[in-house]
Amino acid sequence: MKQTHVRDFMSALLALTLFALASSSLARSQCVTSSDTGSCPSSGAYAQSSSLSESNGYNTYVDNDVTGGYDVSPVDQTLTATNGSSWYVSADIGTSTHQMSYPNTDQNYDGEAVSSFTNIVGTFNETTPHNSDTEEEVGFFLYLNNYGNEIEIQHDMVNTSQCNDTTPVETNVSFGGSYGVPTASWDLCYNGSFYYWQPVSGGDSTWGTSSSSVELISMIKYLENNGYLPSSSTMTEVSYGFMIYTTSSTQETFTLNSYSLINNASSSSPTIALSPTSLSFSAMEEGSNPSAQNVTVSNSGGGTLASPTTQITYSQGSGWLSVNCTGSSAPYTCSTQPTTGSLAAGTYNATVQVSSSGATNSPQSYTVAFTVNPESSPAISLSPTSLSFSATVGGSNPASQNVTVSNSGGGTLASPTTSITYNSGSGWLSVNCTGSSAPYTCSTQPTTGSLAAGTYNATVNVSSSGASNSPQSYTVAFTVSSGSVCEITGADSICPSSGLYYDTSLSPTTWGQITQNDVWNPPSTWSQTMYTTSPGDWYIEANFPTDTSGAIHTYPSAAIQYYEDGQTNDPNPTLDSFSEIVGSFSETAPSASTGTVSDIGYDMWFNDWASEVMIQHQNINTDVCTDWTTVIATDVQFGGSNGVPVGYWNLCQNGTFGSSNPELIWQYYAPSGSKTFGESSGSVDIYSMLKYLEGNDICKTASGTTDCLPAGSTLTQFGYGFEISTTDGTTQQFTVNSLTQTAVQ
Repeated sequence: MKQTHVRDFMSALLALTLFALASSSLARSQCVTSSDTGSCPSSGAYAQSSSLSESNGYNTYVDNDVTGGYDVSPVDQTLTATNGSSWYVSADIGTSTHQMSYPNTDQNYDGEAVSSFTNIVGTFNETTPHNSDTEEEVGFFLYLNNYGNEIEIQHDMVNTSQCNDTTPVETNVSFGGSYGVPTASWDLCYNGSFYYWQPVSGGDSTWGTSSSSVELISMIKYLENNGYLPSSSTMTEVSYGFMIYTTSSTQETFTLNSYSLINNASSSSPTIALSPTSLSFSAMEEGSNPSAQNVTVSNSGGGTLASPTTQITYSQGSGWLSVNCTGSSAPYTCSTQPTTGSLAAGTYNATVQVSSSGATNSPQSYTVAFTVNPESSPAISLSPTSLSFSATVGGSNPASQNVTVSNSGGGTLASPTTSITYNSGSGWLSVNCTGSSAPYTCSTQPTTGSLAAGTYNATVNVSSSGASNSPQSYTVAFTVSSGSVCEITGADSICPSSGLYYDTSLSPTTWGQITQNDVWNPPSTWSQTMYTTSPGDWYIEANFPTDTSGAIHTYPSAAIQYYEDGQTNDPNPTLDSFSEIVGSFSETAPSASTGTVSDIGYDMWFNDWASEVMIQHQNINTDVCTDWTTVIATDVQFGGSNGVPVGYWNLCQNGTFGSSNPELIWQYYAPSGSKTFGESSGSVDIYSMLKYLEGNDICKTASGTTDCLPAGSTLTQFGYGFEISTTDGTTQQFTVNSLTQTAVQ
């Protein structure tokens, strides 16, 4: 789901954290805070240190700074700080359309003129989760002119968009090349309230750097000189931290390894800057060596920093550490490698002293901690520990499910073996474990066969030679439902062959319901068979050859018909006669790697087949609709009531009103260029999405716009199924696991 950044809230969010703090001597003690606006230290300020040696700034402190009031759950964040340049937060933040958190190091100024600074150099090294759960931007917030102006410098972007999907004001502006700051290109963005710098993205959603330095004054003066900031601006505040939007309700850790902010450094004398200033490693006793880690040696002063030399001082043991510094000029890279060898279990510490001829602060040092854990036996860990399947008497087998066998101990976990204990029935389950080393995968497959209706249970015992907790087990429940299966293969076949379904899978039950194979304009060779128990329980086996045209050949579907004779309801009810239409679905489709091209969702007709609206909630190897049709609305939000979660949708129009019979397509939001996106289970507020269209004159005609759906539109047919272009010449199964619709009149 797309996260919409509302930057206008940021200034108010930061203002919550500005405290007038008195001085304190807590610079080296650890401070922990979990309050929304808690700061470290809780009173006073960190004493100035070499890592935060600004000549004009004062009141160095760290803010937890969690926003509230957006009805998001959970919002849980704890900050642990040693000083202003070394801290981390553990955060668990739900999905939100707003920035929820900005843990940061904050320093205030006394209104000095920007022109009075030769430079302000910020050097940073941070570790942030680069995974699909997290959305954030890392960098600087700068306030000028007594909080009258705000700018940002964002250097590490995770699952966000360039300039928040707006056009940059300026592109490829270069800064750096002096004071030890590397040259880099930046784009200037504007959100209607303030300007912010971002690295050039190249079209990626995650980009930038986690370790480098920037020359803040040059970037501020550029804005002054080009009219983006008032001339003769003054400095008010500089903060640095993590702008976190969501962790998708998972616990994530964001770490500031090292940070410095230095004013008016000499432009002629080199100085050593190390990042990070501490490393930690772990390994198993008599096991393999841990991976090497790097320390960057930068020049935070002027001139040229000579190639560094190193010396190691051991606190425990000796000879277990090697350091190799490479590079022809700063920044240099010092690869740091511990060796397990014959070290006994325990913790080993060393200090690496880094020297450079001519550097004014030579030598500098960083610490290394190496923990050697005692050798232990392997142990079996299973995930998940229970599986459930369902099928219909005489129907097809359900799709297999996997259990992962991991090693939660030490050593090497041997390939697992399995045995099955049946609590009911026998022989209906098979398990196949694969993999050359842990984690192994155990594919678990029930077979419907001739099983009668009922629930069948079994326990799978997983053993591994030498594992301390062998065997472990997981349970399997297989529910086989009674009911007849309707099997059809024709291009336009319908189940049932006569009459209509009237059951509880698609309410109201008084409207006629069918499933239909529905193949049109097929290629010369194809096959498709539909197996139906009810409109809410069916699957197809389809084989369509490779087709690069993108043409759709089939839409096997379940449909509610509002026009058949003999119904107990009046035919063709108006949309206005309903107060709620909610659809819920769960389906299983082939993965993108099979070469399948398909979109999945609802196809609805109105006004005696004159108007068509689609809701596509999952797309497989298809283009985002912006690539092939007109986008008439973007990022429209639906949901939040009737048990439907909030979702974001784009509205696309294929064809032009007045000259053709166009399709209106709601498509689950995905970044431009995406090919496989959406979700295979969930629910949608169909009524709200249709009412958005009724009487809304945003749809395109040859000469202007018109209503997307006429006021007073009547319902003709609601379908749900799979639009398939190709299965790449292989037989693939598409399954509707469950399908319900609640329509209230």
